[in-house]
Amino acid sequence: MEYLDFNVVRMLGSYGLTVDGLVDFSDSMDDAVTDSEWEWLKKKCYRKNMVALIGSGFIDFTKASFLTLIRGCVDKYSYTNDMISRLPNYDAFLDIQRENIGKARADVARIYFDAGNYVVCYGKIQKFSHIREKRDKVCIEKVTIYNPHSLDVDWNLFTGTLDHIWVESCYFEGMDIGDNVKFEATISPYLKTGNGKQIDYGLEVSDDAEQIDDYYWPTKEDVRNSIANRNKCASCLYNDYCYGHCLA
Repeated sequence: MEYLDFNVVRMLGSYGLTVDGLVDFSDSMDDAVTDSEWEWLKKKCYRKNMVALIGSGFIDFTKASFLTLIRGCVDKYSYTNDMISRLPNYDAFLDIQRENIGKARADVARIYFDAGNYVVCYGKIQKFSHIREKRDKVCIEKVTIYNPHSLDVDWNLFTGTLDHIWVESCYFEGMDIGDNVKFEATISPYLKTGNGKQIDYGLEVSDDAEQIDDYYWPTKEDVRNSIANRNKCASCLYNDYCYGHCLA
């Protein structure tokens, strides 16, 4: 995965520097993208394995994420051919993200980009939703997520947090509100349509959950440090030759 920090590009523009022909810059932390900026970004990132960091969020240009999203829609909702034809194409996938910069789950997305889609999760059952008196979904709150195979430069697991997330309840049989749980899941992009279209990153539980006594809930500083250390690895000269031991 390759990152393009567009906030740095904008910062250079604020000093009067032209970056590869781009002269019309927004404020460096503005989530809105001008038409000229958008054309420049697409020229740099279109259909490449790249994520552009913009304002307080990002735009995922990777074809893998787009294909995962479409496959997820087809598998989950058993779309007919007519319904499939109305799913977003790659350009619409990008446009939806442009309109919603800063709204996706950043912690989940960064682990997906940097460490892979497999994660171990800890959380507390907050509530269940019911369809015809049958449990359908479960809301897990104060969720800690990490990829157990990915370490930062200080040999700490790269972690993220979620205030809450809804997942399938069938993996939580015999458990109740207030129980602490541990479960394995995969991260995948998906299309939200409840309040306009939005691309977000959610969890698909992959095995039965385990009830536990307690778990560690990282502070915001812990998460910031984890992301900062991860960024050190991404920009390191030895990144292509690193197998866990810091050569730097």
